[in-house]
Amino acid sequence: MEGLSELWVHYDSVQDMRNAAAAATERGDHETAARRRELAERAQNRSPTPTHLEALAISIHLENELHNARFDVVSRALADGASWSDIGRILGMTKQSAHAWYRRQHRKPTLPNPTEPAK
Repeated sequence: MEGLSELWVHYDSVQDMRNAAAAATERGDHETAARRRELAERAQNRSPTPTHLEALAISIHLENELHNARFDVVSRALADGASWSDIGRILGMTKQSAHAWYRRQHRKPTLPNPTEPAK
């Protein structure tokens, strides 16, 4: 998952630089726009940025991994004696909402890593 996280951060950073360049152009700050475009291009040349569709596949994979990790951590916390009040407080919800989320959720299917060749 680490490599996918790095790819996601790279994609997001390049997109942020491109968005900053567009915003600077809209404000008429052409010097800043040019610097932001140059930074985005340098980042792209150092390491190819995933396409939008590749980034979408990466984000789905990461989301499922994080969902499963949260589900597993809640299970372990409960097994170690944590209360639904404790879990709800950390999740920013009531104990009833935390319990309802856990009851409704299931582990999501593990999707193939979108950066690895299909088998």
